Amino acid sequence: MKYLSKNRIICYLFFTFFLMIFFIQIILPDKQYSDSERRPLQPVPAFSAYELSNGLFMDCFDLYVLDQFPLRDRFRTVKATFEKYVFLKKDCNDIYEADGHLSKMIYPLNEKMLQHASERFSYLYENYFNDKGWTPYFIIVPDKNYYLAEKNDYLSLPYDELYSYMENSNDNMKFIDIRERLELDDYYFTDTHWKQENLTDLSEFIVSEMNPDILLKPVEYTMNTLSEPFYGVYCGQAALPHKPDEMHYLTNETLKNCTVTYFDGKKEPVSADMYDFNKGKGKDPYELFLSGTMPLITMDNPSSQSDRTLLMFRDSFGSSLAPLLVPYYERIIMIDIRYMKSDVLGNYVPFESLSEENTDVLFLYSTYLLNDSMSLS
Repeated sequence: MKYLSKNRIICYLFFTFFLMIFFIQIILPDKQYSDSERRPLQPVPAFSAYELSNGLFMDCFDLYVLDQFPLRDRFRTVKATFEKYVFLKKDCNDIYEADGHLSKMIYPLNEKMLQHASERFSYLYENYFNDKGWTPYFIIVPDKNYYLAEKNDYLSLPYDELYSYMENSNDNMKFIDIRERLELDDYYFTDTHWKQENLTDLSEFIVSEMNPDILLKPVEYTMNTLSEPFYGVYCGQAALPHKPDEMHYLTNETLKNCTVTYFDGKKEPVSADMYDFNKGKGKDPYELFLSGTMPLITMDNPSSQSDRTLLMFRDSFGSSLAPLLVPYYERIIMIDIRYMKSDVLGNYVPFESLSEENTDVLFLYSTYLLNDSMSLS
């Protein structure tokens, strides 16, 4: 009888806990986005007899319950801590920690995605550059696994194969290899991106490769520090506590006097600052640099060292690098074809007024983006 009573007590406690969680989940409003994981959360699925019969409704409902579970982030932390320190797993949710850095394992190489990226770049070349005789430059930004994964026995992309594929598939471009110009600590400890304050020498190298004649004098900067700590994307995805980064940004009189215009495609262009401090306090502080994701940005520099224009096709890594290219150009036009279709660029970019003599064209994309390039349009 004592054994039976004990079992009943356990059952009653479990049933009570289950009901409590059930009612809490009903009462609490659903969240649309997870700030810690930087992804949208599954909404409640729409019910239909068809989706119920083929199992789609229950699949979506399972995802909904998991995403909207009360105290979800705390339970994720408990799970991740248990897996790391009890089961001694080397990674958690594909995130691992090595040499003080958090990073995500990315593998295998996806040639279909590389092919898609190359096709989009070829479309741009054929439609906007070929008849002008321009030769674009292409920089592939290595993710920090390039410097971290192999020596710590983690899976990573076959980088030589990736670089070779992109170079052979885009033979109308000149490649600038920056891998030996970077090192692990040029990247944030908790995030994917590189640190702007470590890119000054790299920016000079890039300009010297494209057009050494415009390196007329050295550029000096003042380093400033964002007051809020920077918890990068990997902190939330790993669900493990980690010391935050400090975020620094560089300024000088040239950058302060630069006119920056943002086109989001939904309303009239807006002139604003190069550094968006409101977003620097938001869910992704890296959006401090040029306001984060934006289809089209122009930066006009009245005190330029040259009269040249730079057309820059880029992903998020370009946001922190582009301000360091400003001193060398009269105008920089930044284009993000993840958010602007390639076939409408002519409506927004004045290609007809640009010539090979006064224009440089740069494609700058990370290995992350190239290996998952479906967003390029």
